[in-house]
Amino acid sequence: MTSLLSSTAREPATAVVVSVVIPARNAAATLDATLWSVRQQTFAHWEVVVVNDGSTDATAEIAQRHHLEDARIRCVEGRACGVSAARNQGVAHSEGNIVAFLDADDLWLPGKLAAHVRFLSTQPDVGMSFDRIRFVDAQARPTPVVSTTHVRGLHSADLLYENPACTASTLVVRRVVFDQVGGFDEGLHHAEDLELMIRLRATTAWRMEGLNEVFTHYRASAQGASAGLQRMQDGWERVISRVDGYAPDLLRTHGRHARAVHQRYLARRALRLGLPAQEGLHWWRLAWRSSPWALLRQPRRSAGTLLGLLAAAAGQRLGWFSLSPGSVA
Repeated sequence: MTSLLSSTAREPATAVVVSVVIPARNAAATLDATLWSVRQQTFAHWEVVVVNDGSTDATAEIAQRHHLEDARIRCVEGRACGVSAARNQGVAHSEGNIVAFLDADDLWLPGKLAAHVRFLSTQPDVGMSFDRIRFVDAQARPTPVVSTTHVRGLHSADLLYENPACTASTLVVRRVVFDQVGGFDEGLHHAEDLELMIRLRATTAWRMEGLNEVFTHYRASAQGASAGLQRMQDGWERVISRVDGYAPDLLRTHGRHARAVHQRYLARRALRLGLPAQEGLHWWRLAWRSSPWALLRQPRRSAGTLLGLLAAAAGQRLGWFSLSPGSVA
């Protein structure tokens, strides 16, 4: 931690070590709680840059109120060009030598920044870190569901199969690394965090490691989720097209298998959000067509997803079975 503090031009007592970038568009319903989760961090050397990305609600006013209460928080006006551009703009307006990203509807636990700063201080070859998430409902009430992806020893192929960070709200990156890889791809509006991670591992010598502890609460809502699943798939395909430009061998070896794993994830997400079972079965069938091998490689997860969807379908036909959001890991 000492090295990170001393690497900034300011005195350690007042240094901005971590810049927290929050893209926000019409986030008035959740931004207050998100900002409070930063203000409650046990690590004090942070700043928050809220990028008001074309909001028409009270997002800017909420950010300004927090600024008046805590000068470490400020708001800049975005270009209304989407979340990737907003994050890049936030980084450009920030001062810290570490950048952490937080979406305007997610929450951090108080020890988040302290844990990441401590970890990066002891791992000089790690360029990006992340942590585990707990799913919470629309009212931020915790569910039992916690992310279970691998967090250590990650290579490009691991990232292609599954996003271990789950959401950009877990990501913490050294500024020098963010600048080296060129920031978020502003042409991407879904899975842009995954593409950034793959690009980092595929094109640089920096390692990426996760902390095996929950520090982020991720809101999952079923509102518009059916259409959202297709948008997630389309976004993943756009990511793949980007990866083909700088790591074509990776796609030739793993592309169709990774597609199957992603489609199975969408099936599990449909089940977790309590969508009609046919929605999830649609994605499971697509996954099987993409690569039976990829599904059979993880039999417990694949079979569990299929059995859960079939049970949901039977129950929904009989009218007595309903999954509540967050009931499936």
